[in-house]
Amino acid sequence: MEEGKKQKVLVTHEGEEHVFVVKGTLEVRIEDETYILKEGDSIYFNPSFPHAFKNAGKGEMIAVIAASPPSLYENVL
Repeated sequence: MEEGKKQKVLVTHEGEEHVFVVKGTLEVRIEDETYILKEGDSIYFNPSFPHAFKNAGKGEMIAVIAASPPSLYENVL
């Protein structure tokens, strides 16, 4: 994800979601809570809660997102 890029809307879906940050800094917003993940950090959460992602660092951010169903993020980021 490019520097400063973020999702425009909070999304919800059923299933499970796990995010692992490979490079950079990722801001994860889940409802009213914000989590800052750095390289090597991960988060697992219930995606039925409204959530969004933002590149919170300088430069490129790379993360691996495992979500069900997997097609949800094809055109989001």
